[in-house]
Amino acid sequence: VFRLLKREISPIKFVLLIVLLYILSYFVLSPIVKNMYISSEKEAKKPLEEELSIFIAKPNGTNSIEGYIYSETGEPIHGANVKLSLEWKEGKQSGSFSRSRHTDENGYFIFSGLSRSGEYTLVASVSNVSKTKKINFDRKTKTVKIYLPITDIQNCFLEFYAKDENSGKPLEGVEVYEKNRDLSTKTNENGYGYFKDMTPGRVELLVSAEGYKTQNVIFNIPAGMTKLKKTITLSKI
Repeated sequence: VFRLLKREISPIKFVLLIVLLYILSYFVLSPIVKNMYISSEKEAKKPLEEELSIFIAKPNGTNSIEGYIYSETGEPIHGANVKLSLEWKEGKQSGSFSRSRHTDENGYFIFSGLSRSGEYTLVASVSNVSKTKKINFDRKTKTVKIYLPITDIQNCFLEFYAKDENSGKPLEGVEVYEKNRDLSTKTNENGYGYFKDMTPGRVELLVSAEGYKTQNVIFNIPAGMTKLKKTITLSKI
């Protein structure tokens, strides 16, 4: 090519020469460059694919059925008994599975480490009231969340006594407000007050009286409890 360029050639021949060089570079060099690019791209993607496969391949212990048990008014039920069971059969082999849990103060429960897919039976019970739910569980889904309301639960009668911290005398006219259920009352001359038909779950009492420090009293009414007494001690400002 360089020898040809040193010679005097006509413009037409020069243009034809340029076109010829372009065609040669396109069909010869282009595939080589393309293969180099694809090869480098595969090498770049390889670590990412390996990282994703490790992330997706979670252990069996992450497979779980979890959920919440609550009353018909939407209050979480603390201490509800939750039982999960499964009857399974594979060819000539068969067996059964059963576990029990109690809900926490938020009405929450979890059964983790489930190694079999199938139709599980979930039974939640409070006192003499129970509710059953069938759950089609597939290990590939990892987690199934259940929200199970229980109706016709026997409520709790909550009574309380307010007294002075130093003298121990009952305090009349103490205002008691329950935040979660929007209930309020005042104690009588014996320092006594009550709330009836309290659903199981978290209770938050805001207690105030003239000349005394305001208090927040927080506790839980366990599932199945029909009567509960609390003593509230107030200190002067």
